[in-house]
Amino acid sequence: MLKKIAKILGVVIVLLLAAVILLPVIFKDKIIETVKEEINNNVEAKVDFGEFDLSLISSFPDFTFSIEAVKVEGIGEFEGVKLANIGELNLVVDLMSVINGDFIKIKVVEIISPEMNVIVTRDGKANYDIAKASDTTEVEPEIEVEEPEAESAAFKMELERFEISNANITYDDRQGNMYAGIEELNFVLGGDFSSEITDIDAALDISAITYKMDGVSFLNKAEIEIDVELAADLTNSKYTFTENNFRINQLVLGLDGWVQMSENDAMDMDVKFNTKQTSFKSILSLVPAVYSRDFEAVETNGLLALSGFAKGHMEGETYPAFGLDLSVKDANFKYPDLPKSVDNIQIAVGVASPGGDLNNTVVDVSTFHFELASNPFDMGVLIKTPMTDPYLKAFFKGQIDLNSLKDVIPLEEGDEINGLIAMDISMEGNQSTIDEERYEDFEASGNLVITEMDYASKELPYKVKIAKIDVDFAPKYITLKEMD
Repeated sequence: MLKKIAKILGVVIVLLLAAVILLPVIFKDKIIETVKEEINNNVEAKVDFGEFDLSLISSFPDFTFSIEAVKVEGIGEFEGVKLANIGELNLVVDLMSVINGDFIKIKVVEIISPEMNVIVTRDGKANYDIAKASDTTEVEPEIEVEEPEAESAAFKMELERFEISNANITYDDRQGNMYAGIEELNFVLGGDFSSEITDIDAALDISAITYKMDGVSFLNKAEIEIDVELAADLTNSKYTFTENNFRINQLVLGLDGWVQMSENDAMDMDVKFNTKQTSFKSILSLVPAVYSRDFEAVETNGLLALSGFAKGHMEGETYPAFGLDLSVKDANFKYPDLPKSVDNIQIAVGVASPGGDLNNTVVDVSTFHFELASNPFDMGVLIKTPMTDPYLKAFFKGQIDLNSLKDVIPLEEGDEINGLIAMDISMEGNQSTIDEERYEDFEASGNLVITEMDYASKELPYKVKIAKIDVDFAPKYITLKEMD
């Protein structure tokens, strides 16, 4: 009996080893053919890839399908422009789905060292718009319904893990004058997505993200780290935040609440967020001109409070109610190697919308005060009806000695700034009064004087020199008294 059992086990082991070795060879051509067919059916671009491999050993009893050096290059106007360059793409595929042949079930997707280069031209053409136009017509409605079903059956996603490692992405929108760059992005998404109720874990970290719009830098090599745990009701598309952590540089936020997806890209939500830290230094780290490699050494004082919410229904032009409150009290900061500081920083900002139309949003910067190297500056801004006819009420008062900037903030190598800006300006009115040249209906008063201003930067091909500008603001006109 034992000899018989041993003989049977021996045969089973041999058959299993043979399967591990032979099955990848048997089904390799079938899977490769399917992948190539899917690519060629859906893109208008030059797609190429290097070595590929199919194995059962690393993920038995599933297949691991790997493709190296996947490249997507534009054609036509974007001839020679690389859209994507992926170091390696790994798919873990359910073995039985390959054997049955009706569809291929994908369980794990790994994208290693991808490089993305997105470009939007000045006339709005995008190099990522590579999907082939549908050749279906209204004359043949049967084809419109049946053909997509046949295509979608080729692959079925039942993901357990999705991972991107070491991604580098650039987005250059020349029409919108916007640029974003992401360096060393890593993302992992895990969970049993075949279950109706599951826990989802997601982690994202970015070593450096830069964002510029209209020449203004909003983020300069900022660090991002996000860890989220969600309780997911996949049947009802409802996701509840449990444990989570959102960090941008040194600002750490916590999120609480839920989000539920529905038809027509609609969404219901009840979400709140707030800072997990009360140090002024955390929000100071978001200022591109201040955040640098030696930011850790910056001496700061002051208290921070930041909170917000979004609650309600979002669909089309309908938005949920939302709000944001930011408060900074009695703050200051100083670089240890520089002689001067910024003191007495007081900030109060509120954003509120009752929901529905975004035009109901109100932005209120009620307090914004600081003293730069003992030079005080104050401003206040109130904005209403931002989507239709923006209403603005604002004032700016103070003196900024640009010569003192280098004594407060370390400038970039090659940058130079000098001069004096003095202002005391008030204004109130709607944008329509300017658009319709009804200047008498836009209230403005005060004076702006700029003297002996010099500015040089490695980002500018020329130097800016202003001997003097003197401008008076009045209810019906603006007078340029002097310019040199």
